[in-house]
Amino acid sequence: ANAGDVESMLRTLGFRYAYIVDNSSRVNGSLFPSQSFVDAPTFDAELITTLRSLAEAAEGEVAISDLLRVEDQPLFLAVTQIDSERFALGALSLDYLREVQRAITFGELGHSMIVDAKGVVIAHPNGEWEKISKDASKLSVVRKMMQGETGVAIFYSPPMQADMIAGHTIVPETGWGVMVPQPMEELVERAGDIESISLGITAIGILLASVIAWWIAKFLALPIEAVERAARAVAAGSLNTQVEPLPKYSPRELRSLVASFDHMVDELRHRDEGLRVAM
Repeated sequence: ANAGDVESMLRTLGFRYAYIVDNSSRVNGSLFPSQSFVDAPTFDAELITTLRSLAEAAEGEVAISDLLRVEDQPLFLAVTQIDSERFALGALSLDYLREVQRAITFGELGHSMIVDAKGVVIAHPNGEWEKISKDASKLSVVRKMMQGETGVAIFYSPPMQADMIAGHTIVPETGWGVMVPQPMEELVERAGDIESISLGITAIGILLASVIAWWIAKFLALPIEAVERAARAVAAGSLNTQVEPLPKYSPRELRSLVASFDHMVDELRHRDEGLRVAM
């Protein structure tokens, strides 16, 4: 790729400029063809020393500073060592990160939040916090991220004025913390909706079970009632009584009961007829 393509890619990612700095803290070149290093901002000598140390420690990789304010603009400085005498310095604006943060929304107040390794706000729904680079390190969940923890936490959010529950993690390469919080109230409401649905499903289940139980009870009771009617008729002296035929799908035990009853009545009728002949 040529220098113009590199510049276009870096600008897409939010880089405002990229300069070459020597060990004397002088800017003596630009990595953007469209930008002259003569227009480079004035960097504090102490800052340049810190950045050079970051570049050397990265050993050829790209290192990113904590959130800084250069010419009253919040940004990150990405640095990498070119050789023993020079390193490259690029200013990364927060626009791209904030676009990503704003794209993550859910529910009414569910959102995302990004802080740097010191707990300073990079991207947040509260514009004032972004504008002043708010130090959020006092929030318990931010402290957990600063300590390198990943997990779920409950905390109170001053800008949202609500108790929140958030999943949180860190970006190992930069130490940034990323969390996705949602108000507890929204989850409770959602849980209430789920509870109502569950109760409705339970009620329907109980109703269906009752209908099925009633049908089964009737299915089992009808043959027994038929036997009972036949037994009463026999008791009243009608020995020609037979139990009403059962449906083919009746349980085997009930069919056996009816057959045994009919056989018993036949035996009684034969005995009664024998007694009549003997007399």
